[in-house]
Amino acid sequence: MSIVFFSLNENGQLEPFEVEPDVASGLDGLPEDHSKYFDLVDGYEVIPLDKLVSSRARAKGIRNANSFMAAAAAGTMPKRQPISISPLEGDLFKVDDGNSTLINARLSGWTSIPCRRSPTEE
Repeated sequence: MSIVFFSLNENGQLEPFEVEPDVASGLDGLPEDHSKYFDLVDGYEVIPLDKLVSSRARAKGIRNANSFMAAAAAGTMPKRQPISISPLEGDLFKVDDGNSTLINARLSGWTSIPCRRSPTEE
């Protein structure tokens, strides 16, 4: 059985993204404790996962993010910054940086994740 989320295609349209079972089954579960994985300083907000849309997804990136997050939780690697997002239509946000981190959060059953809004171009 595969796990399906939504991602943006090259035309900016939502389309299903499938996480293959062999990728998902090889990942460590990550308890939802944001302070273990993220450098939580001023300027971030916690966004529900159902409001976030991946802009890309790569199996290797998903595996690497899982290892990096586990290492950050163990204190053997620095914590990462909150994921970067920008607004989409409605109440959704596109993930600009941290797509693999978001997918790991989803696969681990998280409900929310720390985010920073990407600077807008004027």
